[in-house]
This record gives sequence, C-alpha cells and structure tokens, in this order.
Amino acid sequence: MNTTKTIGSFDDQEHQLGPLFKFSLNNGWSGNFGALYGISDSAPDKEYRMTLIFGF
Repeated sequence: MNTTKTIGSFDDQEHQLGPLFKFSLNNGWSGNFGALYGISDSAPDKEYRMTLIFGF
C-alpha cells in the first residue's frame, strides 16, 4: 500500500497552472482550450490543450 511518503516532493510532481476557455457551437458541439504553464521542476514549461466534444 502506498503512503504519502512515496508521493515525492512538490518538484518531483508535475504541477501546472493556467486559464481554460470553454465554448459552445451549434448542433451539439462544444469544447475548450487552454494554456498551462509549469510551476514545478518536473512539469513542462508550456503545454497547450484543446478538446472538442459532440453530445448526442
């Protein structure tokens, strides 16, 4: 069983922070996009994400 001692320090984990923008389109489409910035040593400096969702 894992314990909190095996999690590692803050800089051993990937911590990111940044804005996320959500949007809705016609015909059931929606999505979001954002830019994340690393705030710990293990996290990438920049990461961009985009998600498209179709609801049915």
